[in-house]
Amino acid sequence: GIWLPESPRWLLLQNRPEEAKQVIMRMARINKTEPNLPQTWDLECISSSVQSESKPSFQDKLKKPLEVFSTRALSIRTLLVWTVWFMFGICYYGLILLISRVYDIGETDDGQSSSKCSFHSLSVVFASSAEVVGLTVIVFTIDSLGRRGSQAGFLLIAALAIFFLGVIRSSVTMTTIFAVTARGAMMATSSTTWVAIPELYPTQVRTTGNALASVINKGGAFLVPYVVESSISIPNVGLLFAILNIVSCGAVILLPETSGKSLDDNTSFDDHNDDLKSTSRVSSFLPEDHDEESSETSLLLPRNSLKVR
Repeated sequence: GIWLPESPRWLLLQNRPEEAKQVIMRMARINKTEPNLPQTWDLECISSSVQSESKPSFQDKLKKPLEVFSTRALSIRTLLVWTVWFMFGICYYGLILLISRVYDIGETDDGQSSSKCSFHSLSVVFASSAEVVGLTVIVFTIDSLGRRGSQAGFLLIAALAIFFLGVIRSSVTMTTIFAVTARGAMMATSSTTWVAIPELYPTQVRTTGNALASVINKGGAFLVPYVVESSISIPNVGLLFAILNIVSCGAVILLPETSGKSLDDNTSFDDHNDDLKSTSRVSSFLPEDHDEESSETSLLLPRNSLKVR
């Protein structure tokens, strides 16, 4: 947090254009995109927009969560996002508890406890370490396969692994293979979801949409102990989680692909065009006669904030 810079957009809303410019220049240097910026440029704040955006009224704060349902297209997208997050909350945290239950040798397949008391602690640790593998794999696939392809693919892999984890328990080795695959796939899905969901919302509701989705996620996680630690048999729990993963996969497929697209900075979400628009590019702030080749950098800044000298 100390190393990360402030948001240029926030700095402009706080009437600190020089600091915002320095942050943008630093971003350009790191990304090696300095040649794409205009040769001479400044950032200026519009006082009216600063006042309206930086000091919302109490009524505006109460209405803020409802903005994710401001249009029909945005409402549908929000419901799909909530479906993904809710199912993910159940399946991810449920898988963690399910693996512990599977490795409990003192429990039989029908959910009854025997007189034995033993636990494969090393196998649980090994399965948990698979999340590092899943996180590493997604780094190389999130752009090549896209957000939607990565999410859907790993959700299906997780569904199959969780199903076999609950049904096939012939040996500790086979159980560990399925547990490792499931944990790795769920972590890959988790990482992709955290990247993709904020990209699905316009700037004005991006934070709100992501925060509400996180709440829905925790709501699903809250239900997990009542399912996994119940009298439901292990095979049935595995089947349930596999079905929920498939439902989540279907919701992901219905969402648009955001990889390679500019983040939207519109004040509204068009019902007739559900695609993400590229209105936050520097070129939208420049005069019509400005050379477009020098304005290829995407910025999330208030409109009319970039002035070319």
